[in-house]
Amino acid sequence: MQNRADADALEFTMLDEEYLGYRIEWATTPSQDHPTKWLGHFHAFKDGHPTVRGSLANPQNSAADANARIIRVARARVDETVLRQGKPCPPV
Repeated sequence: MQNRADADALEFTMLDEEYLGYRIEWATTPSQDHPTKWLGHFHAFKDGHPTVRGSLANPQNSAADANARIIRVARARVDETVLRQGKPCPPV
């Protein structure tokens, strides 16, 4: 999902599958500091658990790169959250 540079609110797209019980939504936006680069943003939520949120700190070369990177980052952050809760991650 790409958002216009002048848009106020992000439009998030949900991943088709849940990840470790979390539903992940993501969006990409053009970087304001680097006009030819892209950023990604996500939030992951699960009933009864705090929402996990994050954004890319390093601008990517394309919207597709930002999209792929933010999904990897979101899954890694969910992994960290699950490990902190003391629950083992299922095998991949």
